[in-house]
Amino acid sequence: MTKNESSESTWDRRYRENPTPNELSSFLCNYSSYFPSSGTVVDVAGGNGRNAIWLAQQGFSTTLIDISSVALHQAQTYAENKNMTIECLQHDLEKQSMPKGRKWDGIFLQLFLDRALIRTTPESLNIGGVFLFAHPTQTNLEKHEHPSERFLLADGEIHTLVEQIQSMRIINIDEAWRASGRHEAWLIAQKI
Repeated sequence: MTKNESSESTWDRRYRENPTPNELSSFLCNYSSYFPSSGTVVDVAGGNGRNAIWLAQQGFSTTLIDISSVALHQAQTYAENKNMTIECLQHDLEKQSMPKGRKWDGIFLQLFLDRALIRTTPESLNIGGVFLFAHPTQTNLEKHEHPSERFLLADGEIHTLVEQIQSMRIINIDEAWRASGRHEAWLIAQKI
């Protein structure tokens, strides 16, 4: 991002230059079984929809939130091509956190780091709703230049963040090298 370029225009440019969706999240595929068997889920900062479309295919009423209108348009097109319906919501999470007054049965957040958003997750979950979170830690720099340190969790930081989350039961929390090749912190928590 250049000095005068907004986050929205940066991500719009990236999705115009590379419109192909990334691979489906193995973390989501492996742990979505913790979500309720049906209901509403949201893919937060989900780009052009690879994970949101998969969630819709699993029978969830799915919302995709992203800052990029280009990514959301691509997601809508991909969903229509698969005869799926997803709600696409353009929203600047860095400025406004999660949309006020909205609640879901499941929240999926991967590769977007906003500590305040993580701490306030229960506000966006229905009782019994599940939060799935995965993000690289600083150990990831041992093998990868990106994301840079300012976009990484400190090693062990996920445990500190969890202590600040109210009304949540921790199902699983750990850090390790993953099959994706990234060193990630993973969190699965349920609103009580």
